[in-house]
Amino acid sequence: MGGHLAELDSYCVINIDTRVIELNGSKIILRPKTFELLVLLAKAPGKVISKAQILESVWPDSVVEEQVIFQSINEIRKEFDSSEIIKTFPKKGYAWSCPNTTIVSEQFATKPKNSITPIFSFSKSTLVAVTASVTLIIASLYFFFGTPKPVQEVTSLTAENRQEQAFHNASKNHEGVVILPFNVSLLQDSEKWLRYGAMQGVIDQIQPVQGITLFQLEDVIEIVNRLSLDERKDISNIFDKSGASIVLDTKISGVPGDYNIVFSVYTPRSVDTKSLNVKDINEGISLLAQEFNQVTSPVTSINTESMDSKLRDSLIAKAISLLEENNPESALGFLQSALASDKANLYVHYLYSKVALNLGKIDLALESSKSALELNLEGDKAKYHNRLLFVFATASFIQKNYDIAEQTLQKAALESEMSKDWLYFSYTHSMLGKLHQYRSNYDDAKDYFDSALKYQELLKCPMGVAQTNLDLAEFYIVQDKIELAKSSIEISASLIKEHNLIDSKSDLSAIKSKLK
Repeated sequence: MGGHLAELDSYCVINIDTRVIELNGSKIILRPKTFELLVLLAKAPGKVISKAQILESVWPDSVVEEQVIFQSINEIRKEFDSSEIIKTFPKKGYAWSCPNTTIVSEQFATKPKNSITPIFSFSKSTLVAVTASVTLIIASLYFFFGTPKPVQEVTSLTAENRQEQAFHNASKNHEGVVILPFNVSLLQDSEKWLRYGAMQGVIDQIQPVQGITLFQLEDVIEIVNRLSLDERKDISNIFDKSGASIVLDTKISGVPGDYNIVFSVYTPRSVDTKSLNVKDINEGISLLAQEFNQVTSPVTSINTESMDSKLRDSLIAKAISLLEENNPESALGFLQSALASDKANLYVHYLYSKVALNLGKIDLALESSKSALELNLEGDKAKYHNRLLFVFATASFIQKNYDIAEQTLQKAALESEMSKDWLYFSYTHSMLGKLHQYRSNYDDAKDYFDSALKYQELLKCPMGVAQTNLDLAEFYIVQDKIELAKSSIEISASLIKEHNLIDSKSDLSAIKSKLK
C-alpha cells in the first residue's frame, strides 16, 4: 500500500519503463491496464479526462464496458490509500490530483510545473564556500589515501536520479505472474464455466507480494488473444508476449466428488508439475492458491525432503495425465515409483490400488489396499482411508469373500458419511446393493441402490447417475421385472448419449444384451 496521501506535500514518481511507482518513498505496483490509465491521467494533473478518451487510449482494440474504468480507478485509489488521488467529475470524467508527479523513462523525463523542490538551496556566496570546503576535503583524502574516485561519481546523482536508480535496481528482481485459463476439456459441459471461474477464484486468493505483479483475468485474456492457436501450445510464447517470469498452467478432470487438478508452474528455465485430488472445486481452488502462494514466496532453502516431495509430485502428476489418456498400465508404473519414494502416502496407495482394480489385477489391488490400511495413519494423513476400504472390499467381493466384503463396505460407508465423501458413500451403497442382490436379499438391495442413486443425483454426476441406473436395470432383470429394467436402461442411455460418457457405453451394451 502507498500510505496516506498528504495532498500538496506528496510527491509521486512513475517509471514508465519499469512500471514501478513511488509515492512518498513507498513502492506501488499496478496491473498493466491500470498502470496505463494512471499514466494517462498523471501526464496532465488536474485535467479532466473523459471515459471515452480513457477507453480509446487504454483499451483501443478491446470491446469492454465502462465498468473496467471504474475498477481500475478504485484499484489506484486503494493502492494509494486515498479516495482523492483521482477526482471524479460526474458525466465528465476523471482527473489526477497529485501535482507533484514526475514521469521518468530511460529515454526521457517530463515534469509538471509543480514538481519536487530541492531539499537544500544555496546562495552564490554559500556555494563558493561549500565548493572550497569540498576541494579541501578531497585534497586531504588524496594526501592520505591516494587518487580519489572522480568527483562526478560521488556528486552528480540528484535526489531524483537516485530514486530512478533505486527503482531500476528493484525492477531487476521484479516478477510478473500469469495464471492461464484452466483446461477443462475433460469436464462435463455444465462445468466448462470453470475455465475462467476457477482461474478467477485462484487470482482472488493469491496474496500480494512485494516485487510481484499478478496479471488479472482480462489482462491474461488479452495476452492469450495475441497468440495463434498453435502459438498457445508453447508456454515460451506466453513469456515473450507478457514479459512475465512465472506462468501457471492448470488442467481439471474427474467427476463431482472426485476431481484431479494437475498444475505446472513454469519459469523461463524450469517447470514444476504437481497434482491435487479434491471433493469439490472450491476446495481445489483454495489448495491451488495455497500452493501458488508458496511458489511466489521467498525460498529459504532446498533440502532432501523437498526434493523427494518434488519427485513424488511429478510422478503422480504424470500418472494422472496417463490415466486421462486412457493408458492405465503406464500410469501404474509411475504410481509404483511414487510409492517407492513415500510408502506412507495414502493417496498414492489409493490411486495405485484403484488402477490395479480397474485393470483386473485383483490380487495386486487386494495386496496394496490391505498394506495401506495397515499403516493406521491418523488425522489428515488418513484422508483416503474410506476409499481404500472400498477398493479392498470390492476386490474381496470379486474373489467371493462376501463376509469380509460386507464388513469392510459397512466400515467404508460409515467413514464416507463421517467425512462427507458422498461420492464414495454412493459407490459403497451400490456395492452393498450388489452384495445383497447376490444373496437374494432384494428388499435390502433395492434400498441400497435407491440410496446410491439419491446421492449421485445430489452430486449431479451424469456418469454416476447413469451407472447406478445400469445397476438397477441389472437388479430388475434378475427378478424378471423387464419393464422396470427398460426404464432404467432408457434413463442411462439418454445420459450416456447427452454427455458422451464413453466409459459407460460398453456397460450399457452388456446390460442390454441380458434383455434378449
